[in-house]
Amino acid sequence: MPTATTDSAGGAPGAEADIAARSFLGEVVHRFVRQKTALGASGVLVILILSAVAAPLLTRQDPLRGVVSQRLQPVGTPGHLLGTDEQGRDVFTRILYGGRISLATGIVPVCIATVLGTATGATAGYLGGWVAAFLMRTMDMFYDFPALLLAIAISSSLGPGIKNAIIALSIVFIAPISRVALVATRQEVVKEYVEAARLSGASTLQLIMQQLLANIFSTVFVYAAGLIGVSILAAAGLSFLGLGAKPPAPEWGYMLNSLRGSLYVQPWVVAVPGLFIFAAAMAFNLLSDAINEALDIKSA
Repeated sequence: MPTATTDSAGGAPGAEADIAARSFLGEVVHRFVRQKTALGASGVLVILILSAVAAPLLTRQDPLRGVVSQRLQPVGTPGHLLGTDEQGRDVFTRILYGGRISLATGIVPVCIATVLGTATGATAGYLGGWVAAFLMRTMDMFYDFPALLLAIAISSSLGPGIKNAIIALSIVFIAPISRVALVATRQEVVKEYVEAARLSGASTLQLIMQQLLANIFSTVFVYAAGLIGVSILAAAGLSFLGLGAKPPAPEWGYMLNSLRGSLYVQPWVVAVPGLFIFAAAMAFNLLSDAINEALDIKSA
């Protein structure tokens, strides 16, 4: 929905535009809460995020300290709800604290890439010409590589570590987001409100920031929300390969790597980190689909 432009006197948007914006937002919220999958996915994510934040309140055990005599205890062991790992560390505790790292390495790269990718795509879509050719050909250099392989290559060159994994994933996601922003911007620049803003004397920066970004936000947001699930899987994959979190960090991907040697001894304990990775990625994917459907007012 195009944003309202100011009147000729430079005043605030009219009351009718404000009412229309509130009505649109209300309809989106109404369509969102009517979806059972949206509420289910939101509930899963709220539980995962709150449990990670409140980890010290939910468990008193140290996620880095184990008791060798209690190694590889099965799921349901008294005092160890989800069992223990190969070093006798409580898996439930490590899952809670690991959620902080795993969710952060999934969400932060997408947020960084969304800001940079949207700015790149919107600028290229509005200015066009050699600027668009230069920016998008640069993005194509990254887009042509498989995302996971590119992330592995960048992480390998930077070295293992959570910060380097976030940098690698951010670089990987900038290119696809910029392409989405480019297409959305090109669809908006031909509309009347953009020409009206030009005639009113708005600068290029003002037009992009105040008009275009507001109107391509929903498209980019939905796409970026879907990438969070991919980012969580990719971050876990990097840690599994030794390119993400360093030992003994309680990160879900690294936990899978450290427990894989115990697959035939305690398969359910080994499966726990994988189940949490799957749940988080699936929840973000379902949430993205629900937001997309809620924003598609015309299909109602």
